[in-house]
Amino acid sequence: METRFNTYITLLAAHVGLGFLGILYPPVIKYVMLLAIVYFLMMIIRTANHDNHALLGAAYIAGFEVFSRMTGGAFSYEFAKYVVIGFLSLGMFYRGFQRASWPYLFYLLCLVPGVLMSSINLSFTANIGNALGFNLSGPVCLGISALYGYKNPITQQ
Repeated sequence: METRFNTYITLLAAHVGLGFLGILYPPVIKYVMLLAIVYFLMMIIRTANHDNHALLGAAYIAGFEVFSRMTGGAFSYEFAKYVVIGFLSLGMFYRGFQRASWPYLFYLLCLVPGVLMSSINLSFTANIGNALGFNLSGPVCLGISALYGYKNPITQQ
C-alpha cells in the first residue's frame, strides 16, 4: 500500500511540475503529448490491452488536451479526438466488442448520410476533408467510445 501511495505522490508532483512548465514554456506540451501517446501505444500493444490501457490512454489524452488548449500548446482541436479513436479502436482490436452493442454500430452507420449531405452543401472554396473531420470527429469519437465501453467492467482498482 505504501508503494502505491508513493507512486501516486510522485506522479502527482510530476504533473504539477509539468503544469508549471507548460505555463512557462507552452511548446514543450506538444512533446509531452507525443511522449504520452507513444507510452500508451506501447502499453496497449505490450499488454494486449489486458488492463484497459486503451481506456486509460484515451482518458489521459482527453484530459491533457484540455491542459494543452489552456496553455496554447495544442496541435489542433481535433488531434486528441483522433488519438482517442485510435486508442479505443486498437483496444477493441485486442479485446473485441459485444455483439449486443449493435445500436452503437447503427449510430455510426447513421453518420454516413451526414457525410454525404454535408459534402453536397459545402462551397467550392471549402476544404472537404477539414470540414468533414471537424464536423464528424466528435460523433465518431463518441460512437467508438460507446462501442468500447459497452459492458466493459471497470473495477475500482
